[in-house]
Formats: sequence, structure tokens, C-alpha cells
Amino acid sequence: MWQPPYPLDLLILVPYSVGIGLLVTYLTPPVATERLLAFYRRVQPGGPGWRPVERLIRQSEPDFVCHSPLTWANLRRGLLGSVAVYCALFGSHRLILGLPFENAGRMPPRWVGALLLAVALALGWIVARSLSAGRWTGDVPRSPPRGIRMPEAPDP
Repeated sequence: MWQPPYPLDLLILVPYSVGIGLLVTYLTPPVATERLLAFYRRVQPGGPGWRPVERLIRQSEPDFVCHSPLTWANLRRGLLGSVAVYCALFGSHRLILGLPFENAGRMPPRWVGALLLAVALALGWIVARSLSAGRWTGDVPRSPPRGIRMPEAPDP
């Protein structure tokens, strides 16, 4: 069976799969509003697409507070954590294998590896410190959201 070469198969597969996804999305009925509101109360997703649902909830519950994880502090933590992981990955690679960078200048490859590992440790410390108990920025709820029941602790 003939198969198109690599770039061409993507030009066939991607529009086909996107078209099927859009077709299914527009042909299926929307979710009931009550179910959508219950989902939002339970999960509290963030982002601009959920603002109309949040407005509907605030009409019936003016004191509702959304504790979305999509905050600038969490974005900063995620980016710093990602940079720390890559620095640790490339730093350990340079430290163990000692392969030089192409334009590293006169710095020995093992020093580059040690420097990258030091950066990874520093960034990891910054992220861990921002996640410590006394440093929360209020973006995580202290009690479970409304409608969520926590299991009762058994009596000893």
C-alpha cells in the first residue's frame, strides 16, 4: 500500500483530523447549563473562555470567589521550574560527558555543566521557596470549594 512521504502525510492527516473534530463539535448538542455550572463550581478552571460561565454563577451567588490556578505567580513558577529542569538536564550532560558547546569560548565544558547545575539549583530553590506554606499568594483555596464535601476523619 502506498504511503505519502513524511511532510505530505501531515498535510493530509492534520486537516482531516481537525475537520472531523470540528464536525463532531458542531453536530453534538451542547452540555446542559446546570451541568456546566456544577462543573465550574467543582473544578474552577481559569481562562477567558470560562468568564461567561463565571458571570452566570455570580448572578445567582454574588459572593462566589473563583480560585483558578491560572495566575501570574503560578505561570512564573512553571516557567522557572521548566528552566530549572532543562538547566539540570543539560548541566548534568555536560558535567558527565564533557562535550563542548560550539560557541562556549574558552570555558571548559565541565565548568559549563557545573554552572548550569548551579543555575538549576538556584531556580529550584526559588520555586520551592515560593511554594512554601508562608508564601502563598492567595491563589489556592484554604477550604474546599462550595459543593465539595471532604471525607470525615475517622474517630480514633
